[in-house]
Amino acid sequence: MKDNQSIIALHPFRSNKKLKKEILKSNPQTTKGEIKIQIDKRVHDKRPRQNAYMYRIFSHTPNTYQHDLLEQPNHSDPKYFHIFINVNTRFAQAYPLVNKSSQAIHQTLSTFINNYYPSRLISDSEPAFTSNENLKLLKDNNIKQLIVQDLEHNHSSLGVIDRFIKTLRDMNIPRPKSKRESTDQKYKSFTITKMQKLIDTYNNSYHSTIKMEPIQMQNDPELEKEYIIKMSKRRNKQNSLPNFELPLNSFVRYILPRPDAKNNKKRFTTSFEAYKIDSRDGNLYNIMAQDGTTIMMPRFKLVPTTLTDNQRWAQTIPDKWNGTIEKIISYNPRTNKYKVLFTVPNGEPYQDEIPAVNLRGKYPHLMSELESKFHKP
Repeated sequence: MKDNQSIIALHPFRSNKKLKKEILKSNPQTTKGEIKIQIDKRVHDKRPRQNAYMYRIFSHTPNTYQHDLLEQPNHSDPKYFHIFINVNTRFAQAYPLVNKSSQAIHQTLSTFINNYYPSRLISDSEPAFTSNENLKLLKDNNIKQLIVQDLEHNHSSLGVIDRFIKTLRDMNIPRPKSKRESTDQKYKSFTITKMQKLIDTYNNSYHSTIKMEPIQMQNDPELEKEYIIKMSKRRNKQNSLPNFELPLNSFVRYILPRPDAKNNKKRFTTSFEAYKIDSRDGNLYNIMAQDGTTIMMPRFKLVPTTLTDNQRWAQTIPDKWNGTIEKIISYNPRTNKYKVLFTVPNGEPYQDEIPAVNLRGKYPHLMSELESKFHKP
């Protein structure tokens, strides 16, 4: 006779009805009340409260900006806007782009640098942002560049720019007296005039995060410094929370995305299998399955767990990188690629060739520690 909890773990059905049927098949004497108490623990588990582990984005360095491209529908003029927003002050700017070539981005970057003198720029790995021409432009102007890799579409580190672009789209609506409705084609894109008007409105409107208008903090460096001090104190308090920093080699489950509106069935809130923490980069954790495949997750999406008969270590993560880089074997200067040795928890080490930028994480223009060690005489 199987234990009821074992039955629930082995049969992750989506409804009480199916689970009751499976339990009663094995243990006919179980009452409905007992079944409900037991299945509520797993099938109707509440979404873990993780707000305490969620970092509010700010920068310890003044004049730090996030930037990204806003793509418009086909036949729009312009096709793109290059959007910038100050991480602390929330002051924003936008520049029209005919295309997203390296040369076009070089022009908007130059204009922005000459007007606002950023100390750091943070972005995703858009090819034009990481081109040699634009990396040199930033280096020549003493601007530090941070690249947030596309970590399984986890853009939490770029939350400020992502949210701002969404806000711009939300602001692009008809006036009360307009004869057009919000679904009109006119409101699916931005003209240069319209974009500038929305940017000005945003910069001169009260922002709940900074408790003032972005233009106010942008024009007063002391206000930005005060904000940095306030957020630093909050971050230090957050870091002292129990289990805030998860130990390497411990196991976790990760919080699953909420179901979309079309699929309103009750789903598990966390992954059914567990994953091993392989490494940590700031508030991001590299979690690994048994075959060495890995995925990067922020702390607030991870829930500590332990391996049991009902909590297994995941066999694999589909379509993810296999293994951890142990060391560099050789370098090809012609292709700027390294041959590296990967290690896998339950398998044989193997060799593969990867681009140098894959070793550099947030700083594509700086050599990683592995590279420096390899090239050291």
